[in-house]
Amino acid sequence: MTIAEAETDETTPSPWELVLRAWEELDVPEGWRAEIIEGGLFFVAPPTIEHAHIVSTIQKEIYRKSFTDDGELADSSIHQTVDVRIPLRSGVFIPDLLVLPYAA
Repeated sequence: MTIAEAETDETTPSPWELVLRAWEELDVPEGWRAEIIEGGLFFVAPPTIEHAHIVSTIQKEIYRKSFTDDGELADSSIHQTVDVRIPLRSGVFIPDLLVLPYAA
């Protein structure tokens, strides 16, 4: 057995798991978001009114396109502020707007 094998313990959480647990247990202030970006934990300030207006405008246009039966977005769902976990990239992102195919 090598030293590396002896130091590897299956019960020890990986760095990703430790950061993810910390993220899940955070008490984030109202309106703020916490995201994991490349393994680091970051607090994101609430968006400005201008930012919210831009997201709203984009969302309205996406809704319009999703209501056409033959459109590219006809079989998609639209979400706001849903956490997206990407473990291989060591990230948890909370996008302002997310468009997913219903199959996803």
